[in-house]
Amino acid sequence: MRRRQFVGGLVGASGLVAGHMAMAQAVGTAPILFGGGQAAPVPRVPPLDPSALPLPNRTKIAGLGHSFIQRGYRANFSGSTISGTEERARGVLPVIAALDGRFNLDIFAMPDAPFGQDKPSLFNATGGANHGIGGEHLLATSSVPGSINRTPYVLNRGPGIVYLDIGTNDINSGVGGAHGTDNSASTIIAALDRQIALLTSHGVWVVLQSVAWRFDWPEGDPRFSTLGAVNAWIRAQAARPGVKLCDTVAIDGTASADRALFETDGVHPNIRMSVLRAEILLPILRSMVTHGDARAALDPLAADNLFIRKGLKGVSGTLGAGASGTVATGMTLTRGRGQSTAVGAKEVLSPENERQIVSVTNTSGDTSDYQYFDFRCTGNPSLSSLGLASGDWVQMDVPVEFDEWAGWVGRLYTGEGPAALFNDAFDTGYLWTAENSASVPGRSTWLTTRMEIPAGTTMLRWASRVVRLFFDTGAGGTGTVRIGSPILRKIADPRPAWNLN
Repeated sequence: MRRRQFVGGLVGASGLVAGHMAMAQAVGTAPILFGGGQAAPVPRVPPLDPSALPLPNRTKIAGLGHSFIQRGYRANFSGSTISGTEERARGVLPVIAALDGRFNLDIFAMPDAPFGQDKPSLFNATGGANHGIGGEHLLATSSVPGSINRTPYVLNRGPGIVYLDIGTNDINSGVGGAHGTDNSASTIIAALDRQIALLTSHGVWVVLQSVAWRFDWPEGDPRFSTLGAVNAWIRAQAARPGVKLCDTVAIDGTASADRALFETDGVHPNIRMSVLRAEILLPILRSMVTHGDARAALDPLAADNLFIRKGLKGVSGTLGAGASGTVATGMTLTRGRGQSTAVGAKEVLSPENERQIVSVTNTSGDTSDYQYFDFRCTGNPSLSSLGLASGDWVQMDVPVEFDEWAGWVGRLYTGEGPAALFNDAFDTGYLWTAENSASVPGRSTWLTTRMEIPAGTTMLRWASRVVRLFFDTGAGGTGTVRIGSPILRKIADPRPAWNLN
């Protein structure tokens, strides 16, 4: 079994050593029961000083909590074998990464990720910024390890900031651990207090997220009162050393919350809520990390850009189903679902660099729930033609800018935003997908994917999809998006930055 270095010792992929469990148990003075034994004291650092902000550019941010974080990321599986990663717009952190590149919010495939890699339906096999687990509680239950018990692992990734979104499952069914199904406000608050102290006492800033309303509880359920009490306590932490507050109670934390911000289960946020949360969270994070988005300086014409249609030049591209107008040479614009139409146009940014403009219009009477157009290459480049081989790490970036058309809602059910960037490596019988759909209507965003070229693949599947545009069938009028030139570069292995090999 592969072993990884953790805070204070070694731990295998199956769990924490006893010393780490003791550290997770020992925060504060009031007794919170974490499974027996006298807890050792937690190492302390001086209280975090606001004058130390902003932190350096590309400071690592880890998202710790439950499914609200997890569902922004996804590890694809073919049987029991990992076959790709996705970042989606229903998670607030992927949206933040699309809007501002000053933060290190990288994720990457990690087949041997600890804490339940044998349960891919619950535990994402991804490393880096994603530390969300579906159904997670503050303390361990029969199905989840507990965020407090996972904290030593998160600390050893070396984040400067932890975005903490935890509590809804504790209110719903109990804190876990020796407290079991105890879901009283006092027990939850005491455990949450310890969770925060574990992080700040090790010099990590916490951005504390308020708890969202739930529409799956019956009217008058006593858990609503508990939720209100927990949120009141969270709001009172605004002046706590080392803590910043992401307070979205006015949007999603009371009975007046808009049901349309939630998925069909009435619990999880959809794309709309993630965007609203990001509008509150982003200024907080920007105040904490030094400005500078390196993506703005990327040159699509540079020699290290391996994309085969640099600058999206020319107007002799291929018009497929439903498409008219002009398309960049060597590219194709074609409808993949529905009966809508699209008109292509070009915008010249410089003599050698252009943007592809796509304007889509729905067709009356179409019964599809959503539609999409693909903007893709006319051929698949071989890895060898690009100077790539298995084991190389590559990153693909593309800027996309949407107008504020009401149809740019993406796919609410799956959490994909209105634009998805794909970089797929494949060979006959095998496909590895790197996808990012954390795009935002009405905003300029950068979509980024990264992957290690898998053994056994021979080419990149750009003739099937590069950028896919999703939109709502029911929206009237026309929506327009501007797509910049994709940039594909070799990059250094991102794992060592997160203390992973």
